[in-house]
Amino acid sequence: MSGVMLNVAIYGIFRFLFEFSSQPHILISLLLVSLGGLSLFYGALHALLDRDVKRFLAYSSIENMGSIVIGMGVAYFAMLEGLPHVYSLAISFVLLHLLNHSLLKSSLFMGAGLLVKMTHEYSMNRLGGLYKASPILFFFMLISSLYMSAFPPSNMFLSELMLYKALFLSLYLKGHIMSYVFVFILALFALSGVFIGATFVKFLGLVF
Repeated sequence: MSGVMLNVAIYGIFRFLFEFSSQPHILISLLLVSLGGLSLFYGALHALLDRDVKRFLAYSSIENMGSIVIGMGVAYFAMLEGLPHVYSLAISFVLLHLLNHSLLKSSLFMGAGLLVKMTHEYSMNRLGGLYKASPILFFFMLISSLYMSAFPPSNMFLSELMLYKALFLSLYLKGHIMSYVFVFILALFALSGVFIGATFVKFLGLVF
């Protein structure tokens, strides 16, 4: 459900913004980037702090949706300002990240479901040593976790690289209010990436 329903909602917003909205305004871009940044940080922080094997993945989905909404905000800004290269990068990020999230989060939730079925336990604090019990499951969860953490040269790394590049290219519009917002978003995006990387290290270390 996380891998499909969230992405369908995002796709609906995407189609409405870029095909059906008739009066584009810079405030829409600001709203998207601001709410996306809030979702990004909130999800990453709670994923790091949570110890439930399924709930931390749900918080990770909140983080991913935040980054996608930021990408839509950057694309909307580029469309308004006539920046075709930034627009193409941001749109490519949104579509590729949606695909990545669908595949990776579905696989991680299926792995978490297998863990719960095997152990009847949700808390990471009461799990441990499952590498010996199920090395194959550990291998697949390791690969999915590396990809979800945007470990190079994964597809998630490629999509996030597109967003970083789009944000950096947007900074060339000096004096524009959105340039200052994008500097803050870049810092927030980098910090959230550290949180998500630490989250999956915690998950694999405690559980396996």
